[in-house]
Amino acid sequence: MKYTNNFNLPASIYDALTIDSKPSSHKKDDMVVAVTTLIRPYRISILTNRHYHELEEDISDGIWRIFGSAVHFFLEQAKHADRLIEKKLDLTIDGVKILGRYDLFETKEKLLFDYKVTSVWSVIFDSDNTDYENQMNVYAYLSRKKGIPVEGLRAIQILRDWRSGEARKDPGYPQIPIVVKPIPLWPEAKAKSYLEERVTGWKKNLTLKDDELPLCTSEERWATKNTYAVYKGENKRAMKVLTDMQEAEAFVEAMTNQYPDFKLTIQTREGKDKRCTDYCSVNKFCSYYQAQLKEVEANGIQG
Repeated sequence: MKYTNNFNLPASIYDALTIDSKPSSHKKDDMVVAVTTLIRPYRISILTNRHYHELEEDISDGIWRIFGSAVHFFLEQAKHADRLIEKKLDLTIDGVKILGRYDLFETKEKLLFDYKVTSVWSVIFDSDNTDYENQMNVYAYLSRKKGIPVEGLRAIQILRDWRSGEARKDPGYPQIPIVVKPIPLWPEAKAKSYLEERVTGWKKNLTLKDDELPLCTSEERWATKNTYAVYKGENKRAMKVLTDMQEAEAFVEAMTNQYPDFKLTIQTREGKDKRCTDYCSVNKFCSYYQAQLKEVEANGIQG
């Protein structure tokens, strides 16, 4: 990973955020895989492994890592005889060594916890469910294999952008800046099957070229659908935004029948692969994303 400091942040901040830039910090061994790597889309994980030393990031994009690390460090201090903290786990399946580390296990309650520093919007939109469920159930399975029985899972979401004013105004907004979210616990057979399937897919996809790797699903790309905005005349603000073209056309027809002088138009707002565009560090090596860029550029030139 290559780091830049485009905003001239202090050297201490740069050093703290570039610890993993040391040559020994990213040793490539495809048969040793972290849980967080194994559960991600294969295309993202494998491209990251292959091109790690070509990736570039400005340190300003990693500021929240300091906050996340500080939160973990602080919570690790709450040691107790009935708690296992930051326990490392490993398991080898079909030649692939899987590495994991959970944040906290309460031995009396047999509850496994994972701390997540995240946006308040991930709670409001309930957007991280699948990732939490997959990751924590893998941890639970690895724990069982080490003789540690797990009977429940909890994700502790610490909301970095929580606002007290919003909480006072909106009862649907998280009322405090921390949420303890129960995560469904899979039967052991389901967790075993999931892990074996991921390992099989991992090994199979390692042999493929970059542009042959399986595409991320629309859900994994955080894809939004096209919407259709109805405008009156030269107004810059849409009268109505609909998710279906037929509904938009029906709305225009109804409004035109009622108000014949209205000059209504429909503009298509193209959906977006939000993860690809804004949150994928390997999009420059992804054939799907690069093809999308070329299409946008071609349409722009044509327009």
